[in-house]
Amino acid sequence: MFIRNNIEIINRGNILNKKEAVIALNDHLLRNKKILDPSITAIDVANQHGKVVASTNEMLIGRNVPEQEAFAKNREKIYDEPCISTPHFNPHLNTRELDISAPVEYKGQIIGIIVNHYDLSALSEITRENTGQDGSRETVLGMKSGDNIVFLTTLRYADSAPLGVAIPMDSPEAESMQLALTAEAGTVIAPDYRGVDVVAAYRHIPMVDWGLVVKVDKDEVFAPLRLLGIIALIAGFISAVVVVCVSVVFAISISRPIRKLTHATERLAGGDLKCEIKIPRSDEIGILAGSFDTMRIRLAKLLKNIEKGRKDWETTFDSIKDLIALYD
Repeated sequence: MFIRNNIEIINRGNILNKKEAVIALNDHLLRNKKILDPSITAIDVANQHGKVVASTNEMLIGRNVPEQEAFAKNREKIYDEPCISTPHFNPHLNTRELDISAPVEYKGQIIGIIVNHYDLSALSEITRENTGQDGSRETVLGMKSGDNIVFLTTLRYADSAPLGVAIPMDSPEAESMQLALTAEAGTVIAPDYRGVDVVAAYRHIPMVDWGLVVKVDKDEVFAPLRLLGIIALIAGFISAVVVVCVSVVFAISISRPIRKLTHATERLAGGDLKCEIKIPRSDEIGILAGSFDTMRIRLAKLLKNIEKGRKDWETTFDSIKDLIALYD
């Protein structure tokens, strides 16, 4: 109400009233508006013709700026909501800035336009705080300007590039920001402004029609998975080596007693019943060796008994022969 009334006085009042209204409006903007946000470099009020009639920066008063985007769009009622300009350099304030403007209406007519000039470095500071120093994470803000996407913040990997870097809307490098400007929220794997594949989370900011993208290089995101794959490969190789070594040791531990048992059975088959079969193992091979040795002992006893019986029969037979000879 205060701003509207003073603009009306400036537009229609006499010279004395105009001067008082300008002083009052300048003081109001400086004391009550500009201090609300430290990123505001200046606040201008222009009449319906685009002439700055009040400002927190006296050097801007009296300038005619009807062609500037912030004034032109509001004067023509292109937007029903506050108009946000594209990033630009303001030589009068010596800053890279973004202008947010809104019309001042009275009885359905636009009687003036109020413009807040914002220092873009404030946005870069905010995104830089959310970017961090480690890794490839980066937070960027962008807006649509015609057929292009304009980045509103300093790009981490293009520090030397001018503020407000623009790339075509249909460029592959603009996919994540394009989604941020046309969709609500989501994630995507796509090239960024460097042409490097990134994993990006995006969100649309409808209040100002901006896009917010937080991205990390794809290689960095999937590095733990690749490391896990390498570890799994190494572990698999080590496991295979261990299995082979264990198999070889196991085969040797089995083949040696089997060869010993085979040699002993061959001697046993050849009639050598004195060959002891001793394999000190508690497994099946040891049990088998023990069974063979028990069989050897029993076989030796059996043969010994047979031999003793044979000798007994020979002695008996000789006695019978001698007895028969006496009777003859």
